[in-house]
Amino acid sequence: IELMLSIPSNYKINKDVPKHLLVNSLNKKLPLNIVRRKKMGFTFPFEIWMRGKLRTEVESVLLTRSEKLSDFISQDSIQKVWDNFLEKRCSWSRPWSLYVLKKWVEKMRFERLGCFTYSHEENTHSYALNDNVSKEIKQKRANEIMDIQSQISWELNQQKVNMIYKCIIDRKRGDYFVGRTSFDSPDVDNEVLIDAKKFYLKAGEFVPIKIVKAYDFDLHGVPVSL
Repeated sequence: IELMLSIPSNYKINKDVPKHLLVNSLNKKLPLNIVRRKKMGFTFPFEIWMRGKLRTEVESVLLTRSEKLSDFISQDSIQKVWDNFLEKRCSWSRPWSLYVLKKWVEKMRFERLGCFTYSHEENTHSYALNDNVSKEIKQKRANEIMDIQSQISWELNQQKVNMIYKCIIDRKRGDYFVGRTSFDSPDVDNEVLIDAKKFYLKAGEFVPIKIVKAYDFDLHGVPVSL
């Protein structure tokens, strides 16, 4: 890097031959018809991999669902994309994009993650593109990601059980007072629920709460004295 930075720009830039220093360095190592040919694009052989060595892995990630949400989240759209790919009715990029997105969410294990469907909005760069994906398929794809996140969130929330957090009480809803920790934004992150039949709390107050139960996106707790 230091060597290349020390070379004057007029030696590195040639408007007729892109990357001419690299090209010239290969003159004696490669045939001239290769060295002098026009720039060509290339891609990795994803389709070959997905029909061969990676098929079992990709198929498993795309088609395996957790039992937790399978009763009300349809798998049909994901299955259809995969079937269309196997039957060469769609590009490899569609199932591959879904596979990569799922694996990324699983690997990163975000504490907070929101997933929203694409909305065709005026005055955006994408507005000129054809929005040819139905609302149903968009929602099913978003649900697939939130299915993964639901499991991750449940696992992370189990670590909060028996921990004490300083919570602000936002409101009373039904049989519960609804609070949140300093890590949570209102209406989008975890809620801390306190049984209003057993405890009385005031909205706007900060209260130390011991977490006694944890679910995917909700925590249940009891007030404690510090």
